[in-house]
Amino acid sequence: MKIHWRGQVGGLVGSHQYGQDTWRSMAESVANPNTEAQQTVRAKFTAVSKGVAALGYLYRLGYKMFVGDGKGPRALFSKQLYENALIGNLHDGFSIDPTKVEMSKGSLTPAHSIAASVAPATQSCTVSWSDNSGVGDAEATD
Repeated sequence: MKIHWRGQVGGLVGSHQYGQDTWRSMAESVANPNTEAQQTVRAKFTAVSKGVAALGYLYRLGYKMFVGDGKGPRALFSKQLYENALIGNLHDGFSIDPTKVEMSKGSLTPAHSIAASVAPATQSCTVSWSDNSGVGDAEATD
């Protein structure tokens, strides 16, 4: 019999999220919670959170096979954005470098001659590329 426990006992906090039971210890109290290092972490977290909000749906589709349902945005947050694509500093601000963001994962041969156009009036984006069928593992049905 499995028991899901939520709540606090002494210095432990239990919860159930993403289908798993988790335990963690209570956070230590901090004398000065506004140090420059903590401000930097908060600013990075904010920039990445905005990136996840904008790209989360695409990541759910692109990474579904590799990280399971619902976990694509978490993979985006931790690996792609926070570790790889976050640029800037605390004083100038942080942002996401779109050239460093991997939108999906798999073994397909990359597309050639990619072009994109945005139509603000219709709020649409058109992406096109040249046919690379027969190159590597690329097929006409990809």
